[in-house]
Amino acid sequence: MISPDQHDILPGYEVLDLVGRGGMGVVYKARQVSLDRVVAIKLLPRELIRDDIDFKERFKQEARTMARLSHPGIVPVYDFGETGDGQLFFVMEFIDGTDLAKVIEQRGALPVHEAVRIFRAVAEALVYAHGEGVVHRDIKPANVLIKANGEVKVADFGLAKIITPGTVGVTATSTSMGSHDFAAPEVFVHGGDADHRADVYSLGVMLYQMLTGVIPRGMFKLPSERVPDLDARFDELICKALEQDREDRFQSVREMLVVMQESTGLILASDRQIVTHPAKQIWVWVSSTLLMLVAGGSLWMLKDQTPEDSSAVFRGHRYQYFPGAFTWVQAQANALSLGGHLATLTSAEENEWAWKQFSPLLRYEGKPPLKNRGWWIGGLPVEPDKTWRWVTDEPFEYACWSLEKWPTARVPRLRQHDNGGDAGLSAWTPVHYSERCGYLVEWEHSGNPPVGSEAEVRAFLSWLLSLPRSTEPNHNEHEVPDFMIEGSNRNFRRLLDVPAGPLILTRVRIGQLQINDTARRYLQTLSRQTQLYDLRIYSTDSAELFRYLGGLKRLGTLVIKAAKGGALPLSDDELVHLSSMSNLSQLRLEGWHGLTGSGLEHLKEKRKLVSLSINECPDFDRHGITAAAAFSNLETLSIVGAHRITDEDVKQLAPLVKLRSLGLGGTSVTPQGIAELQKLMPECVINR
Repeated sequence: MISPDQHDILPGYEVLDLVGRGGMGVVYKARQVSLDRVVAIKLLPRELIRDDIDFKERFKQEARTMARLSHPGIVPVYDFGETGDGQLFFVMEFIDGTDLAKVIEQRGALPVHEAVRIFRAVAEALVYAHGEGVVHRDIKPANVLIKANGEVKVADFGLAKIITPGTVGVTATSTSMGSHDFAAPEVFVHGGDADHRADVYSLGVMLYQMLTGVIPRGMFKLPSERVPDLDARFDELICKALEQDREDRFQSVREMLVVMQESTGLILASDRQIVTHPAKQIWVWVSSTLLMLVAGGSLWMLKDQTPEDSSAVFRGHRYQYFPGAFTWVQAQANALSLGGHLATLTSAEENEWAWKQFSPLLRYEGKPPLKNRGWWIGGLPVEPDKTWRWVTDEPFEYACWSLEKWPTARVPRLRQHDNGGDAGLSAWTPVHYSERCGYLVEWEHSGNPPVGSEAEVRAFLSWLLSLPRSTEPNHNEHEVPDFMIEGSNRNFRRLLDVPAGPLILTRVRIGQLQINDTARRYLQTLSRQTQLYDLRIYSTDSAELFRYLGGLKRLGTLVIKAAKGGALPLSDDELVHLSSMSNLSQLRLEGWHGLTGSGLEHLKEKRKLVSLSINECPDFDRHGITAAAAFSNLETLSIVGAHRITDEDVKQLAPLVKLRSLGLGGTSVTPQGIAELQKLMPECVINR
């Protein structure tokens, strides 16, 4: 919330909201009137000018530097200057989302593929900036912004140093810039001249924190010692980035990025593929007799059918071919998520049958690359004996090799492919697991593949996308429902676009939800999405929904609004279902009757909640204020429409020293009460 005198900070800009404040200034969300676009205005602290007579000159040079950086991974600067009362400012792109620091605080260690995706985005932005002669020198999670669609952007190049002879004399090399835990040692050395290798160090610290959830300090443990099954190659990469002597580090972010991509052998999020059949169709198992066909965004329910020629039975086992471009690791993970495994061809008859059955689906002409002429099967090596085994541990007695010598690939896997002969028969070639092709799945039964966790999630998503579409007023740029899955950087609104493989939901947003038998069935699936960290339901007709939230322990953001037009009851006892949410940082309940707020006491982690909105809940009273006052890290609180709240009630909020925004519209708090509260909380903006 903002006060009236803050609406006109800059001519030509309409200030909409206070985004946040910290040691390096205050940030407002605003609208640039001339271009009708939403921007962010950052006001720098006045103390910087008073305490440093050279700061204005450095500010102008750094602002010009930021303004000329043009890269999709860098927050662009549109304007800069000085306000009428002498305060320095930047005008930047407004990022609707969060920052990496909040994500790590809510979720702890990130999945490897997500950490690598974010690392790569930041590294690519730095490679560009370094090429332009700019060093960031303050790389840390708080300066890595993540938009609502998952896009990653680096912010605050205001501490950057321009590596050009003309500016060295102006930049104060004796000033220690950067945050202590993430800054390279040379940044804090008096007179030190930190160059681009300081960003290498900071990037290494940030990668360590993303992978482990903690910051490396002192004689820190290696990442693989903290996280079971983490690839040990991260140890070497991070340790080299964190060398105290910059001459021993990677000599550029580009070098570090190349080593990451070439040596780890990881599956990056952007490499995930979409399963598409020849007719651009995706088949989803919903039950043993029903399949859902998705094509061009439309849905049809079919019974007892399979994609033509893509699924068949041999000696009591069912097989299905999935085209695409997948690594062996991805293919095996996808097969397991479907309740099967990569095909194990244990006899000449099975091998010949599989090739004749599915090779027509390859639809190639001539002799294209092998990746277009075959698919992964479930063979992997047993080292150091240089023998082979099947993923099912069946006897490896039959082989159909295309070459006799042991391959040079260090970690090969088996691919069945066209051997190029006139007979059109197949052969096997050991190739590195990182190569890409389609895959053949085998189930140990002849019936339809069983409903598993992935099938359940896909069925849930099909139902979700069938719900009425609407636009949440506070998010006019997107329609709901939509969802995000782990490892993805986008919101999905079509099942057709969802990648193959295990689906772990991380965010679900629903516009209108009517609680009926169908909804109850699918809410059971939602309740098992234990990695979900963002759930927003902008309209529901029943508080019964709360009963499905108990298992969502990692939830960081929860929004549940009652449907308009009815007095929907919500008992404080229902909030007990939120008690297991140890990471909850943002809670928004709106439009509920009967909610006094006393149920907030069920939230056990009093230090995690930073934003609380209980709006248009007319029964919210002093018991709710008492409960809210226990959240010591609360930064924003809104109780608009709580007409029972009085002057005496809000005095309980005075101990909330971090509170910066308080919404009291529609309460019984008087102007005199607000004035008294403002004296107790001078740093808080009170809006009525």
